[in-house]
Amino acid sequence: AGRGAEAETIYESVLRDYPEYLDAALFLGRIKLDRGDIAGASALIEPVIIARPNESDSLLFGAFVDMGRKDLVRAEARLRRAIKASPRYTDLYRVLARVCDEQKKTPCANAARAAVSALDAGHQPAVLP
Repeated sequence: AGRGAEAETIYESVLRDYPEYLDAALFLGRIKLDRGDIAGASALIEPVIIARPNESDSLLFGAFVDMGRKDLVRAEARLRRAIKASPRYTDLYRVLARVCDEQKKTPCANAARAAVSALDAGHQPAVLP
């Protein structure tokens, strides 16, 4: 917890001095997510998504916010957008598989897992349903 608190303090300081530094906002939002502060994370991450609508890390962290809010439809949409922007980003498919499983969307979950396997083997993933 000490390192997380230290990182949080550093990112907060950076944002006080440089409020336009979106990466600091994004990673402070991730720290807040890890602590379960969904509202605090959302307040930091959503403006980054607006500024960078197709940036995969922003969309991934936004999907985590959505998952925390139990808005799985929105989480899935963000993950699919992120995958379009970064089709070789394996973690996007892993999280999408979880989101699809929670929605009982078996074909989607299986396709996401197959994409992870393809990427792990050095292949291009198939198009998701």
